[in-house]
Amino acid sequence: LRSGNMGRIAMGSSGTLGRHLLPDIFSSFKKENPLVEMVLHIGTVHRICKMTVDGQIDFGFVIGKNDLPGLSDKTVAKEELVIVARANHSLSSKELVTPEELSDYPFVTALKESSHYQMLDKILRANKIAVRNIVVELEDAESIKQVVRSGLGVAVLLKACVIEELKQGTLKIIKSTRGPMHIDLQLISRPDKSVSPIQIKFLNFFYKRLNDILPPVVV
Repeated sequence: LRSGNMGRIAMGSSGTLGRHLLPDIFSSFKKENPLVEMVLHIGTVHRICKMTVDGQIDFGFVIGKNDLPGLSDKTVAKEELVIVARANHSLSSKELVTPEELSDYPFVTALKESSHYQMLDKILRANKIAVRNIVVELEDAESIKQVVRSGLGVAVLLKACVIEELKQGTLKIIKSTRGPMHIDLQLISRPDKSVSPIQIKFLNFFYKRLNDILPPVVV
């Protein structure tokens, strides 16, 4: 335990990050540290924040700012948000699309009452994109991608979430004249938390792997 070769790491993450970024980081760390016990919880940002406050998990990895007092947060990376549509969508042939054009199209979104939707809506509005027509609201990114692939509308998702679909050609990024959009990825923890040697080792590994796969934080 003192040498940082064994111990327990319990982490929580919001859905998209927990399904598309953390599994690879967790499995790579486990291969290098076979004696460590690793636990990953996936849930809403609010649930992960509450589990962190209650001491059920050591760290949380979430999109945007936490929504509960009693937590410290640190921006550890920025991820690009992309507007995606079916590959043969009418917008797909355009090199750039104006915010006004995008605003006229039907959108597939997260649930309106979710903090995830509120964060994305704020970023879209800052980029002059007004979501006027929501055709479907869904709970998770996988369901959103499936509906977008059917051609029902466009959606805003983390780029890490659609890498496979972009490679396969089932989805295409629609580029806005406003340029790329980014969102902060936060590591949250209790400020009074005691961090064990294996957890320090994991955090260093975690930061390095994030820097390898995501753009660095712009200070």
